[in-house]
Amino acid sequence: MVGMDCEMAMPIQTLHDLANRAGLWADLTAAQVKEQLILIADLCDELYPSTRLHLFDAAAHYSAPIVVFGQRRAVIYVGSAYFVFNTRKHVEELTRHFDQLVRDAKILSHEVANWIRNLA
Repeated sequence: MVGMDCEMAMPIQTLHDLANRAGLWADLTAAQVKEQLILIADLCDELYPSTRLHLFDAAAHYSAPIVVFGQRRAVIYVGSAYFVFNTRKHVEELTRHFDQLVRDAKILSHEVANWIRNLA
């Protein structure tokens, strides 16, 4: 969509687990994992710069999955429920948290596609 930017941050460890077929991905074949990693890398290339993925170190920064919708709404996912925040103070705090994840990213968005391809 024109005028719509999407910025994401996720732990590097999640992609390492996928590449190593660990945890949630233990039942996947090596071929399935490679296919998924290549698809992720291709999408990162195709959608950049309007969609940016930053990879942070979960050993240094913990984050529950969050989504910030502009300055008016933010959502935290806790496994079986979503908590929606509409107050300015809460949205600003979650935005600061997300911004810190991006600042401390180990792999920046313009590097992610190549990094994932190398992981594949």
